[in-house]
Amino acid sequence: MIKYCGECGADLRDTNGVCPNCSNKYSSNGIINRVRLKEGAKEILDKHFWNIFKASFFVFAIMGLSMLIIDLLLDTDTYIYSVANLFRTFIFLPLTVGLINYVLKIVREEEAKFDMIFMFYDKRIFLVFGVSFLVSLICVLWSLLLIIPGIIAYLSYSLVNYILADNDNMSIMEILRESKRLTYGYKADIFLFGLSFLGWYLLSAFTMGIAFIYVIPYTLVASAMYYEELKKIKK
Repeated sequence: MIKYCGECGADLRDTNGVCPNCSNKYSSNGIINRVRLKEGAKEILDKHFWNIFKASFFVFAIMGLSMLIIDLLLDTDTYIYSVANLFRTFIFLPLTVGLINYVLKIVREEEAKFDMIFMFYDKRIFLVFGVSFLVSLICVLWSLLLIIPGIIAYLSYSLVNYILADNDNMSIMEILRESKRLTYGYKADIFLFGLSFLGWYLLSAFTMGIAFIYVIPYTLVASAMYYEELKKIKK
């Protein structure tokens, strides 16, 4: 049994290994307790479900509607269709980062306003575009070699949108380096964390997408909490 807390050094010999100071946290000795973290996400969602659902529904609805319009107006086999979809993806990237910022505020128990989801449609829009383009390029190039290196590259840069949402003054390369730093040693854990939602996604498929009403807000909160916990570990 662990005698002392790896976080604060508290004596654990009389507490069955549970730190009285850090018992509300979701990691111990650098290991993230995914089950406990996801339970914590459900608790947050119980309090803020409507606000998170409203923001996520707006973002995903407008993205889905734009895709539907493109599918209706353009032939899927044309070059213009591919360009239009690529343009649509980039246009809504700042909205995605804004949604992450909004959820992070709620997770941190800070003031969160709905219009925050639009906050990256300013001069930072080019930073969002630049980061997304470079990450996509790196992942594609690694994937051309082998599938596994491509997956590793994707996991290495899986936190760039959270770092973007969290920082106003970092350059593209600083954001990429920070994502690599945070994910170093945790790529497999991040992969397993994402895989742990597979059952929820299957449920959503079986219910013709109805379960997404809960699953999308739930995964948004849990992912934001995972990012927060990883930051504490790597601090």
